[in-house]
Amino acid sequence: MPPTPHIDERFHLAPQAVLEREEFRLAWPHGGLPVALDRAAAAMLDCFSDSLSARELAEDLEVALHLSAEDARRSAVSTTLALRSTGHLILDGQRPMPAARLGYPPSASP
Repeated sequence: MPPTPHIDERFHLAPQAVLEREEFRLAWPHGGLPVALDRAAAAMLDCFSDSLSARELAEDLEVALHLSAEDARRSAVSTTLALRSTGHLILDGQRPMPAARLGYPPSASP
């Protein structure tokens, strides 16, 4: 499992392919793992279209959803960690690894 992101590190969306439906979104980051997102999770992913830190996301969640500071911080950090581990978020200034270098999809079994 990747390390917990530092709360002030800034992340942005990795380029991705998306299948959008009214109730959910399927997203495939470039060279990462696909994920199914409900509307709330898709909205949180969209917050990273501009570079954003977990601290900034927590502050927005606290105000917008009237969460306690601790609940907002926990939600922001766990969301950032989950999206980073699947390749949907990358550190600001980085680019996703080209899919050709990942050996994906795996070759067929003999």
